Amino acid sequence: MARFITIASGKEGAGKTSLSVNLGLEFSRMGHRTCLFDANPGPANINILLGLFPSATLKDVILEGRPIREIMIRFSDRFHILPGSPGIEEMTHLSENQTQQIIRSFLELNPYDIFLFDTSTGITKEVVSFCMASPEVLVLITPDPESLTDSYALIKVLIKNGYKHKIKIVINRSKSLSQARLVFGELKSAVEKHLHTTLFFLGFIIDDKMVPLAIEQQKPLLTSYPKSIAGKCILKIAQRLEIDSEDPLIKTDPNRFWEQCMTFFKSSLPFTANKMTEIKPKPPKITIEEALPRWMEKLNDTIATVAEELKGVRHAIENMVSIQGVPDEKDGKEKIPESISLDFEAFAKNRESKRKDN
Repeated sequence: MARFITIASGKEGAGKTSLSVNLGLEFSRMGHRTCLFDANPGPANINILLGLFPSATLKDVILEGRPIREIMIRFSDRFHILPGSPGIEEMTHLSENQTQQIIRSFLELNPYDIFLFDTSTGITKEVVSFCMASPEVLVLITPDPESLTDSYALIKVLIKNGYKHKIKIVINRSKSLSQARLVFGELKSAVEKHLHTTLFFLGFIIDDKMVPLAIEQQKPLLTSYPKSIAGKCILKIAQRLEIDSEDPLIKTDPNRFWEQCMTFFKSSLPFTANKMTEIKPKPPKITIEEALPRWMEKLNDTIATVAEELKGVRHAIENMVSIQGVPDEKDGKEKIPESISLDFEAFAKNRESKRKDN
Protein backbone atom coordinates (compact mmCIF):
# COMPACT_ATOMS: atom_id res chain seq x y z
CA MET A 1 0.00 0.00 0.00
CA ALA A 2 1.21 3.48 -0.85
CA ARG A 3 0.05 7.08 -1.12
CA PHE A 4 -0.51 8.57 -4.57
CA ILE A 5 -0.71 12.38 -4.62
CA THR A 6 -1.33 14.29 -7.84
CA ILE A 7 -0.40 17.98 -7.85
CA ALA A 8 -2.28 20.04 -10.45
CA SER A 9 -3.17 23.64 -11.28
CA GLY A 10 -5.42 25.37 -13.77
CA LYS A 11 -2.98 28.11 -14.76
CA GLU A 12 0.62 27.98 -15.91
CA GLY A 13 3.24 29.35 -13.54
CA ALA A 14 1.40 28.51 -10.31
CA GLY A 15 4.51 26.82 -8.89
CA LYS A 16 3.59 23.11 -9.06
CA THR A 17 7.08 21.81 -9.81
CA SER A 18 8.73 23.78 -7.02
CA LEU A 19 6.12 22.55 -4.52
CA SER A 20 6.40 18.95 -5.80
CA VAL A 21 10.19 18.90 -5.46
CA ASN A 22 10.21 20.40 -1.97
CA LEU A 23 7.39 18.17 -0.70
CA GLY A 24 9.20 15.11 -2.06
CA LEU A 25 12.41 16.17 -0.34
CA GLU A 26 10.65 16.78 2.98
CA PHE A 27 8.76 13.47 2.83
CA SER A 28 12.08 11.68 2.32
CA ARG A 29 13.51 13.53 5.33
CA MET A 30 10.55 12.26 7.34
CA GLY A 31 11.69 8.75 6.48
CA HIS A 32 9.31 7.99 3.60
CA ARG A 33 10.60 6.37 0.43
CA THR A 34 9.38 8.91 -2.09
CA CYS A 35 9.12 8.84 -5.88
CA LEU A 36 8.51 12.09 -7.75
CA PHE A 37 7.01 11.33 -11.17
CA ASP A 38 7.47 14.02 -13.83
CA ALA A 39 4.01 13.66 -15.39
CA ASN A 40 4.31 16.68 -17.66
CA PRO A 41 4.32 15.75 -21.37
CA GLY A 42 5.90 19.12 -22.16
CA PRO A 43 9.19 20.54 -20.87
CA ALA A 44 10.94 18.46 -18.20
CA ASN A 45 10.47 21.09 -15.49
CA ILE A 46 11.84 18.92 -12.68
CA ASN A 47 15.05 18.32 -14.61
CA ILE A 48 15.36 22.04 -15.32
CA LEU A 49 14.62 23.02 -11.73
CA LEU A 50 17.24 20.65 -10.31
CA GLY A 51 19.79 20.85 -13.10
CA LEU A 52 19.38 17.16 -13.99
CA PHE A 53 20.27 15.62 -17.34
CA PRO A 54 18.75 12.12 -17.55
CA SER A 55 20.16 9.82 -20.21
CA ALA A 56 16.74 8.22 -20.75
CA THR A 57 13.08 8.87 -19.96
CA LEU A 58 9.79 7.01 -19.80
CA LYS A 59 9.62 7.25 -23.59
CA ASP A 60 12.59 4.87 -23.81
CA VAL A 61 10.80 2.43 -21.50
CA ILE A 62 7.64 2.48 -23.62
CA LEU A 63 9.16 2.45 -27.10
CA GLU A 64 12.39 0.53 -26.56
CA GLY A 65 11.52 -1.71 -23.61
CA ARG A 66 14.24 -0.26 -21.41
CA PRO A 67 13.94 -1.36 -17.72
CA ILE A 68 12.30 1.43 -15.75
CA ARG A 69 14.79 1.08 -12.88
CA GLU A 70 17.54 2.20 -15.26
CA ILE A 71 15.98 5.63 -15.85
CA MET A 72 15.34 6.42 -12.17
CA ILE A 73 17.34 9.33 -10.75
CA ARG A 74 18.51 9.02 -7.15
CA PHE A 75 18.36 12.53 -5.72
CA SER A 76 18.96 11.10 -2.25
CA ASP A 77 18.68 7.71 -0.55
CA ARG A 78 14.90 8.01 -0.05
CA PHE A 79 14.05 10.52 -2.76
CA HIS A 80 14.00 9.28 -6.37
CA ILE A 81 12.79 10.98 -9.54
CA LEU A 82 11.16 9.29 -12.51
CA PRO A 83 11.71 11.42 -15.65
CA GLY A 84 8.40 10.86 -17.40
CA SER A 85 8.56 13.67 -19.92
CA PRO A 86 8.20 13.31 -22.90
CA GLY A 87 6.84 9.77 -22.59
CA ILE A 88 3.51 10.71 -21.01
CA GLU A 89 1.75 11.29 -24.32
CA GLU A 90 2.82 7.82 -25.48
CA MET A 91 0.77 6.31 -22.65
CA THR A 92 -2.46 7.29 -24.41
CA HIS A 93 -1.63 5.21 -27.49
CA LEU A 94 -0.57 1.87 -26.00
CA SER A 95 -1.91 -1.50 -27.09
CA GLU A 96 -3.25 -3.89 -24.48
CA ASN A 97 0.03 -5.81 -24.38
CA GLN A 98 2.02 -2.57 -24.04
CA THR A 99 -0.32 -1.39 -21.29
CA GLN A 100 0.21 -4.53 -19.24
CA GLN A 101 3.95 -4.31 -19.84
CA ILE A 102 4.19 -0.72 -18.58
CA ILE A 103 2.09 -1.60 -15.52
CA ARG A 104 4.48 -4.47 -14.73
CA SER A 105 7.38 -2.07 -15.16
CA PHE A 106 5.89 0.35 -12.63
CA LEU A 107 5.27 -2.49 -10.18
CA GLU A 108 8.90 -3.61 -10.49
CA LEU A 109 10.06 -0.35 -8.97
CA ASN A 110 11.44 -0.44 -5.45
CA PRO A 111 8.52 -0.21 -3.04
CA TYR A 112 7.77 3.44 -2.31
CA ASP A 113 5.68 4.90 0.47
CA ILE A 114 4.64 8.00 -1.49
CA PHE A 115 4.27 8.77 -5.19
CA LEU A 116 4.03 12.45 -6.17
CA PHE A 117 2.86 13.36 -9.69
CA ASP A 118 3.87 16.77 -11.03
CA THR A 119 1.36 17.21 -13.86
CA SER A 120 1.16 19.69 -16.70
CA THR A 121 -0.89 22.87 -16.56
CA GLY A 122 -4.54 22.96 -17.55
CA ILE A 123 -7.20 20.35 -18.19
CA THR A 124 -5.63 17.75 -20.45
CA LYS A 125 -6.52 14.08 -20.61
CA GLU A 126 -3.19 13.22 -18.95
CA VAL A 127 -3.86 15.56 -16.01
CA VAL A 128 -7.42 14.31 -15.53
CA SER A 129 -6.29 10.65 -15.74
CA PHE A 130 -3.68 11.01 -12.99
CA CYS A 131 -6.13 12.96 -10.82
CA MET A 132 -8.97 10.47 -11.28
CA ALA A 133 -6.74 7.54 -10.27
CA SER A 134 -5.28 9.32 -7.21
CA PRO A 135 -6.93 9.15 -3.78
CA GLU A 136 -5.36 12.57 -3.12
CA VAL A 137 -5.45 15.59 -5.43
CA LEU A 138 -3.73 18.81 -4.48
CA VAL A 139 -4.72 21.88 -6.54
CA LEU A 140 -2.31 24.81 -6.42
CA ILE A 141 -3.68 28.29 -7.14
CA THR A 142 -2.49 31.87 -6.82
CA PRO A 143 -4.46 35.02 -5.88
CA ASP A 144 -4.63 35.90 -9.58
CA PRO A 145 -8.35 35.81 -10.59
CA GLU A 146 -7.45 33.92 -13.78
CA SER A 147 -5.75 31.20 -11.72
CA LEU A 148 -8.84 31.02 -9.54
CA THR A 149 -11.25 30.54 -12.44
CA ASP A 150 -8.98 28.06 -14.26
CA SER A 151 -8.63 25.96 -11.12
CA TYR A 152 -12.39 26.03 -10.69
CA ALA A 153 -12.74 24.68 -14.23
CA LEU A 154 -10.31 21.84 -13.43
CA ILE A 155 -12.19 20.93 -10.26
CA LYS A 156 -15.47 20.99 -12.18
CA VAL A 157 -14.14 18.51 -14.74
CA LEU A 158 -12.96 16.16 -11.98
CA ILE A 159 -16.30 16.29 -10.16
CA LYS A 160 -18.33 15.81 -13.34
CA ASN A 161 -16.20 12.76 -14.18
CA GLY A 162 -17.05 11.22 -10.82
CA TYR A 163 -14.08 12.06 -8.57
CA LYS A 164 -15.11 11.19 -4.99
CA HIS A 165 -12.01 11.84 -2.88
CA LYS A 166 -10.89 14.99 -1.06
CA ILE A 167 -9.57 17.87 -3.14
CA LYS A 168 -7.02 19.84 -1.17
CA ILE A 169 -6.17 23.46 -1.97
CA VAL A 170 -2.88 25.32 -1.54
CA ILE A 171 -2.67 29.07 -2.18
CA ASN A 172 0.74 30.05 -3.56
CA ARG A 173 2.36 33.51 -3.71
CA SER A 174 -0.01 34.89 -1.12
CA LYS A 175 0.81 38.18 0.60
CA SER A 176 -0.74 37.07 3.88
CA LEU A 177 -2.81 34.39 5.56
CA SER A 178 -5.87 36.66 5.40
CA GLN A 179 -5.49 36.99 1.62
CA ALA A 180 -5.08 33.22 1.26
CA ARG A 181 -8.26 32.63 3.24
CA LEU A 182 -10.20 35.13 1.12
CA VAL A 183 -9.04 33.49 -2.10
CA PHE A 184 -9.89 30.02 -0.78
CA GLY A 185 -13.26 31.30 0.42
CA GLU A 186 -14.18 32.54 -3.06
CA LEU A 187 -13.27 29.21 -4.65
CA LYS A 188 -14.92 27.16 -1.92
CA SER A 189 -18.17 29.14 -2.18
CA ALA A 190 -18.36 28.70 -5.96
CA VAL A 191 -17.61 24.97 -5.75
CA GLU A 192 -20.16 24.37 -2.98
CA LYS A 193 -22.84 26.39 -4.78
CA HIS A 194 -22.46 24.96 -8.27
CA LEU A 195 -20.74 21.58 -7.78
CA HIS A 196 -22.10 20.65 -4.33
CA THR A 197 -18.63 19.59 -3.17
CA THR A 198 -16.50 20.65 -0.22
CA LEU A 199 -12.87 21.68 -0.67
CA PHE A 200 -10.19 21.42 2.01
CA PHE A 201 -7.71 24.18 2.76
CA LEU A 202 -4.29 22.54 3.10
CA GLY A 203 -2.23 25.69 3.50
CA PHE A 204 -0.60 28.63 1.78
CA ILE A 205 2.85 29.68 0.62
CA ILE A 206 3.91 33.25 1.18
CA ASP A 207 5.21 35.31 -1.74
CA ASP A 208 8.93 35.09 -0.97
CA LYS A 209 11.89 36.41 -2.99
CA MET A 210 13.93 33.40 -1.85
CA VAL A 211 11.90 31.10 -4.10
CA PRO A 212 13.17 32.50 -7.43
CA LEU A 213 16.69 32.65 -5.95
CA ALA A 214 16.56 28.90 -5.22
CA ILE A 215 15.25 28.26 -8.74
CA GLU A 216 18.17 30.21 -10.21
CA GLN A 217 20.53 28.04 -8.16
CA GLN A 218 18.70 24.90 -9.42
CA LYS A 219 18.24 23.63 -5.88
CA PRO A 220 15.16 22.92 -3.74
CA LEU A 221 14.11 25.83 -1.56
CA LEU A 222 14.34 23.61 1.53
CA THR A 223 17.99 22.97 0.68
CA SER A 224 19.06 26.51 -0.23
CA TYR A 225 16.89 28.53 2.17
CA PRO A 226 15.30 26.16 4.70
CA LYS A 227 14.53 29.01 7.12
CA SER A 228 12.81 31.20 4.53
CA ILE A 229 9.17 32.14 5.10
CA ALA A 230 8.03 30.19 2.03
CA GLY A 231 10.12 27.22 3.17
CA LYS A 232 8.39 27.21 6.55
CA CYS A 233 5.01 27.31 4.79
CA ILE A 234 5.94 24.23 2.74
CA LEU A 235 7.07 22.43 5.89
CA LYS A 236 3.64 23.06 7.45
CA ILE A 237 1.92 21.69 4.34
CA ALA A 238 4.09 18.56 4.48
CA GLN A 239 3.29 18.14 8.18
CA ARG A 240 -0.44 18.38 7.51
CA LEU A 241 -0.14 15.79 4.75
CA GLU A 242 1.80 13.60 7.17
CA ILE A 243 -1.09 13.81 9.64
CA ASP A 244 -3.45 12.71 6.85
CA SER A 245 -1.41 9.51 6.45
CA GLU A 246 -3.37 8.10 9.38
CA ASP A 247 -6.46 7.97 7.15
CA PRO A 248 -6.64 4.41 5.69
CA LEU A 249 -8.72 5.61 2.72
CA ILE A 250 -5.85 7.54 1.14
CA LYS A 251 -3.60 4.51 0.69
CA THR A 252 -4.08 2.16 -2.22
CA ASP A 253 -2.50 -0.87 -3.79
CA PRO A 254 0.02 0.21 -6.50
CA ASN A 255 -1.35 -2.38 -8.93
CA ARG A 256 -4.86 -0.95 -8.52
CA PHE A 257 -3.62 2.61 -9.02
CA TRP A 258 -1.69 1.88 -12.22
CA GLU A 259 -4.54 -0.17 -13.70
CA GLN A 260 -7.02 2.64 -13.01
CA CYS A 261 -4.64 5.27 -14.34
CA MET A 262 -4.04 3.38 -17.59
CA THR A 263 -7.78 2.78 -17.97
CA PHE A 264 -8.42 6.52 -17.80
CA PHE A 265 -5.59 7.17 -20.25
CA LYS A 266 -7.16 4.88 -22.83
CA SER A 267 -10.81 5.75 -22.17
CA SER A 268 -12.90 8.58 -23.57
CA LEU A 269 -13.71 10.79 -20.61
CA PRO A 270 -17.35 11.95 -20.77
CA PHE A 271 -16.56 15.45 -19.56
CA THR A 272 -13.73 17.67 -20.77
CA ALA A 273 -13.10 21.39 -20.61
CA ASN A 274 -14.14 21.88 -24.24
CA LYS A 275 -17.57 20.34 -23.66
CA MET A 276 -18.50 22.38 -20.63
CA THR A 277 -19.63 25.94 -20.01
CA GLU A 278 -17.57 27.12 -17.09
CA ILE A 279 -19.17 28.96 -14.21
CA LYS A 280 -16.55 31.43 -13.10
CA PRO A 281 -16.51 32.68 -9.50
CA LYS A 282 -16.06 36.34 -8.69
CA PRO A 283 -12.52 37.66 -8.40
CA PRO A 284 -11.12 37.24 -4.87
CA LYS A 285 -11.71 40.02 -2.37
CA ILE A 286 -8.83 41.86 -0.76
CA THR A 287 -8.35 43.16 2.78
CA ILE A 288 -8.77 46.81 3.76
CA GLU A 289 -5.03 47.02 4.41
CA GLU A 290 -4.31 45.86 0.86
CA ALA A 291 -6.99 48.04 -0.72
CA LEU A 292 -6.27 51.28 1.19
CA PRO A 293 -3.20 52.32 -0.85
CA ARG A 294 -5.19 51.88 -4.07
CA TRP A 295 -8.11 53.88 -2.70
CA MET A 296 -5.83 56.70 -1.54
CA GLU A 297 -4.14 56.80 -4.92
CA LYS A 298 -7.50 57.01 -6.71
CA LEU A 299 -8.69 59.69 -4.24
CA ASN A 300 -5.58 61.79 -4.84
CA ASP A 301 -6.07 61.47 -8.60
CA THR A 302 -9.71 62.50 -8.25
CA ILE A 303 -8.89 65.53 -6.09
CA ALA A 304 -6.16 66.60 -8.51
CA THR A 305 -8.57 66.25 -11.45
CA VAL A 306 -11.31 68.28 -9.73
CA ALA A 307 -8.81 70.98 -8.76
CA GLU A 308 -7.65 71.30 -12.35
CA GLU A 309 -11.24 71.49 -13.59
CA LEU A 310 -12.14 74.21 -11.04
CA LYS A 311 -9.04 76.13 -12.01
CA GLY A 312 -10.13 76.01 -15.61
CA VAL A 313 -13.70 77.10 -14.77
CA ARG A 314 -12.43 80.02 -12.69
CA HIS A 315 -10.08 81.11 -15.44
CA ALA A 316 -12.89 80.95 -18.00
CA ILE A 317 -15.26 83.05 -15.86
CA GLU A 318 -12.62 85.64 -15.10
CA ASN A 319 -11.71 85.84 -18.77
CA MET A 320 -15.36 86.27 -19.72
CA VAL A 321 -15.84 89.10 -17.19
CA SER A 322 -12.66 90.81 -18.34
CA ILE A 323 -14.05 90.94 -21.87
CA GLN A 324 -17.68 91.92 -21.16
CA GLY A 325 -17.43 93.75 -17.86
CA VAL A 326 -20.26 94.12 -15.31
CA PRO A 327 -22.35 97.29 -14.73
CA ASP A 328 -21.64 99.35 -11.65
CA GLU A 329 -24.76 99.83 -9.51
CA LYS A 330 -24.05 103.57 -8.81
CA ASP A 331 -23.17 105.13 -12.13
CA GLY A 332 -24.16 102.36 -14.52
CA LYS A 333 -20.63 102.15 -15.90
CA GLU A 334 -18.98 98.81 -16.40
CA LYS A 335 -16.73 97.71 -13.56
CA ILE A 336 -13.99 95.08 -13.98
CA PRO A 337 -13.51 93.10 -10.77
CA GLU A 338 -10.04 91.95 -9.87
CA SER A 339 -11.17 88.35 -9.46
CA ILE A 340 -14.17 86.16 -8.81
CA SER A 341 -13.94 83.90 -5.79
CA LEU A 342 -15.30 80.39 -6.18
CA ASP A 343 -16.11 80.05 -2.50
CA PHE A 344 -18.77 77.33 -2.43
CA GLU A 345 -19.28 77.60 1.33
CA ALA A 346 -19.94 81.37 1.09
CA PHE A 347 -22.23 80.76 -1.87
CA ALA A 348 -24.23 78.24 0.15
CA LYS A 349 -24.56 80.63 3.12
CA ASN A 350 -25.63 83.48 0.85
CA ARG A 351 -28.22 81.32 -0.86
CA GLU A 352 -29.61 80.18 2.51
CA SER A 353 -29.80 83.81 3.72
CA LYS A 354 -31.76 84.88 0.61
CA ARG A 355 -34.11 81.93 1.07
CA LYS A 356 -34.93 83.07 4.65
CA ASP A 357 -35.47 86.68 3.58
CA ASN A 358 -38.02 85.56 1.03
